[in-house]
Amino acid sequence: MRIALHIGIGVFILLLSFPTHVEAASVCTCTYTRTSISSGTTSSENTYDVSTYEGATITSDTSCQLGCSAWADGKTTDSGGTLLYTITNTSYAATTTTTPAPTTTSTPTVTSRPLLTPTLSVDIPTVTFTDAFIKNDVLNINYLGDYIAGVYKYLLGIATTIAIVMIMVSGLQWTLGGTTPEAIGKAQTRIKNAVTGLVLLLCTYLILSIVNPNLINLQFPTLEIIQYEALVADSGDATGTTSTENLAAAGIDCPGSGDVATIAKSFLGKTTYRTGGKGGGAPYSAEKKIDSSGRPYSEYCPEGTVCLDCSGFVGIVAQCAGLASKNESSGTAGIFASAPRITSCGTDIVTLESGNTFTLTAGDLVGFKAGEYSKNPKNGHVWMYIGNGTLINSVGSGRISGTAVITQSLESACQTFPLRFIAR
Repeated sequence: MRIALHIGIGVFILLLSFPTHVEAASVCTCTYTRTSISSGTTSSENTYDVSTYEGATITSDTSCQLGCSAWADGKTTDSGGTLLYTITNTSYAATTTTTPAPTTTSTPTVTSRPLLTPTLSVDIPTVTFTDAFIKNDVLNINYLGDYIAGVYKYLLGIATTIAIVMIMVSGLQWTLGGTTPEAIGKAQTRIKNAVTGLVLLLCTYLILSIVNPNLINLQFPTLEIIQYEALVADSGDATGTTSTENLAAAGIDCPGSGDVATIAKSFLGKTTYRTGGKGGGAPYSAEKKIDSSGRPYSEYCPEGTVCLDCSGFVGIVAQCAGLASKNESSGTAGIFASAPRITSCGTDIVTLESGNTFTLTAGDLVGFKAGEYSKNPKNGHVWMYIGNGTLINSVGSGRISGTAVITQSLESACQTFPLRFIAR
């Protein structure tokens, strides 16, 4: 009876340790504003529930964002006149019911992702590489330290073996040399040299620590991971015509035709971000941020640089490379007004929601318009493709002199942002 009771309790506890859940209806809520095109008046924020997108039930944040955007695009008129619906926020939730699991005290854990380790062309038995990992958005890697330590151990083993063999051979020569002073002297010298070399090898660590402790401190090199979401978070653009008047002063050549990648990269280190910046001088009325000294960024463009927002940058590169306009003067809202959405990306290939695939060429544009990126719903952003799977853009984090233009892979942008596509 007691055994049966214990078994029953054990089964009950085991069942509690496996939580089960039943999916309920998903809820996708869009928050939007309505702006009258004719009068320019904006109504207060309203909410709208979306349950499906393109006939399929919404099951994720991404499909919720797409559903909200599709709904907003479809709402163009109202009884009061023509209205523009702008999505300011999306919220997705999938309701679940879960049986309670046993309460446990958890400790904070640090998420780390192992990365690939190098493979040696010639195997060295004593060389083993520890995994590089990402911790707190910093890449920690010690491959060089592992390699040096492994090679030292390998050479130490070889040198020790050689020294022992030399001592043994010299001992035999000493013994078999009889009374010949010359032979005995040579054997003694070889033994002394072998012992001296062996002691030096074994004491290398101590010698290096005495000379300079940093010589034996194989520290982890750390590389900060670029968070593209944070770089784009402060981006925003405005309408306006690009101007080349300040390019020469910034050391940028604008030939009017030529290689797109070369021209675009010539802006690296010479471009400062300003919302509404189109290449001309201050003021920039659309720029609302201030610098660390309290001075509005709108009042100045740092000397030796050209000030551009994201659409201004791709527009002026297109102008300098002799590319056809893609409505860059109307900002991201104009560039991507009717652009198809990208559903997946390869190194230089995009698949659109229609199922068609395109191989990108230098000058093509990808990006999103206002209301489509939940982490920055008020603004859009645009990148230009420059070949070899690489995008280039001017980011809002670059308001400090010369830091606006950066490159990014097409695949990483596709994984992070809800992109649309415009071909040249």
